[in-house]
Amino acid sequence: MEIDGAAHDKGDRPARDATRDAWLHEKGITLLRIPAVDVLKDPATTADAIVASVRERI
Repeated sequence: MEIDGAAHDKGDRPARDATRDAWLHEKGITLLRIPAVDVLKDPATTADAIVASVRERI
């Protein structure tokens, strides 16, 4: 899981994130990206979404 702040939308960050995500995926690791604004706005719902995502994967 990674919580992405606004910096992840700027410059070369989206491309760098995509490259890193692809590398992790090749290693069998799936990354769940969560916008920081979602965590700050509604942490309980965000936590529920994380738990649901994990349950789907196991």
